[in-house]
Amino acid sequence: SLAKFMNITGESQQDVDRIGSSIVALGNNFATTESDIVEMSTRLASAGTIAGLSSTDILALSAAMSSVGINAEAGGTAMSQTLAALEKNVAKFKSGAENNLEEIARISGVSAEEFAKKWEQKPIVAIQSFIKGLGELDENGESATMVLDELGMSGIRQSNLLKALSLASGELSDAVVMSNTAYQDNSALVSEAEKRYATFEARLSQLKEKIGNVAIEIGERLMPYVEKLMAYADELIAKWDEMDPATQDMIVKAAMIAAAIGPILAIGGRLISGIGMMTSGIGNIMSMVGTLAASLP
Repeated sequence: SLAKFMNITGESQQDVDRIGSSIVALGNNFATTESDIVEMSTRLASAGTIAGLSSTDILALSAAMSSVGINAEAGGTAMSQTLAALEKNVAKFKSGAENNLEEIARISGVSAEEFAKKWEQKPIVAIQSFIKGLGELDENGESATMVLDELGMSGIRQSNLLKALSLASGELSDAVVMSNTAYQDNSALVSEAEKRYATFEARLSQLKEKIGNVAIEIGERLMPYVEKLMAYADELIAKWDEMDPATQDMIVKAAMIAAAIGPILAIGGRLISGIGMMTSGIGNIMSMVGTLAASLP
């Protein structure tokens, strides 16, 4: 998922750890998860990159959106439409064509020229000012819904997205700062990994301790039998030591003979068994011949 996102934004794959740090920091500090941020960011990547947003800006915007309960499918489409609308109005303003930038700038608390400049230099700042201004409309006696209708941003998903963000505009500002800081520090991902490794190491330590306890219990149960075996071995060794050398040599030679005779006896046993079967077979044949002879006239 990160590779896809970074391919779209043009981010170097070597900076994947920095992107990861931004995602982890946002996931740890906002009411969202890392997976939701990545999913939303992937949907926003194309429109955000075209609008001039950096990778960290897109991540911050995604974190703010998902933290106010907007899902990736609806949010990705709605924010892409918003970015396209702002981009279009700035372009029309610069070309002298009819546009809504004056109204957008008024909501943002700046002039049309200032908004256009912000959009060109740092579009995330222009977006922040617009979102913040939307949240203050109701306080000033205006209807955010009617204003969005006039701007052509009246789609259900788009309108709901912008109104939800406007009510939590501070979330977006905080997310932008945190995303860029985490990217520069490049430490959040390492810290998260260390926590995971520490947990894994602790579990391994517990497992090792349990195995040790089981081994001790088994050892305690086997110890009486081991002691009896050791005592029997000591008796055998003592008796061996008491024998004279001639007796010891005789026992060794007897053991060697037994070891050599064993296979021979086994072969002999099979041979005798085979002869017995052959004799039995001949007996059966002779019996059949006798029976046949008795039946002849």
